[in-house]
Amino acid sequence: MYFSIKEPFHYETVIKKSRFICDLIPVNDAEEAKDALATIRKRYYDATHHCSALRLGTTGTLQEQSNDDGEPAGTAGRPMLHVLQQRDLTNLLAVVTRYFGGIKLGTGGLTRAYGGTLAESVSAAPIVAYVAHHRYSVQIPYDLLGALENAWKDMPYIIIDRQFTDNVRFTMDVPATTAVAFEQNLTELTAARAVWQKDPERLLMIDYDLIK
Repeated sequence: MYFSIKEPFHYETVIKKSRFICDLIPVNDAEEAKDALATIRKRYYDATHHCSALRLGTTGTLQEQSNDDGEPAGTAGRPMLHVLQQRDLTNLLAVVTRYFGGIKLGTGGLTRAYGGTLAESVSAAPIVAYVAHHRYSVQIPYDLLGALENAWKDMPYIIIDRQFTDNVRFTMDVPATTAVAFEQNLTELTAARAVWQKDPERLLMIDYDLIK
């Protein structure tokens, strides 16, 4: 399972008089990431470094990039990318901006500072998970409405819409891992009176607190 963040997130810390500013920006492609990085560079135009790490994709081989932006090779972008990899984060640009405070940190200190700043930022950010779902269209008779809503109230289903016509019609997203059980329960609870259609599997972004 892959994760990302719900919305842009900002975090700051000071390490041996250097100011480290971490910006996390959810992005859909490399062009969005390029524009977001340019915006941050403009915002902190007088900073010493703008180091970055990027991961894109949710299937197959992910696209990954990192940049030390003038820091010694491998001391900034690479440890930042390692944090994104360890946390299974994707579709995310991480930028750590540094204002040099006059004290050199050394290669080990820089690695810990950049990686640690990003790790702390990620721990505080609002995380979302990419979870495979099926979109269902379900029709049931009115007399079964109460029983089904009671059965669904503690389940991880997302009800998108209800329509009350000749039958009750639900549009809902059901996690792919529970789809078989959902259909079996629907058949049992309605004595096979429910009618449904299932769309192909797709990924939805779900608040991590709701699934952990």
